[in-house]
Amino acid sequence: PTQQESSLADWILSKAQPDNTTTTHLDAESAVDVFLQTKLSHQVLSKIWTESDIGAKGYLNRNEVTVALRLIGWAQSG
Repeated sequence: PTQQESSLADWILSKAQPDNTTTTHLDAESAVDVFLQTKLSHQVLSKIWTESDIGAKGYLNRNEVTVALRLIGWAQSG
């Protein structure tokens, strides 16, 4: 991941916690709130989640968040 992607992943993970402390994962409910801000369709975001959630755990770890961010960027670029 780029430095920008890593920094954004850290920021997203910190915002996923009510007390703004950094957590180690992003659950599906929190991801919906964040990912919908991208203005991508639910269908595209669902595919991004599926590709990013290695092992279909129902949450993304920090590395998987950076993967999702990269895929979101590509989807936004067309």
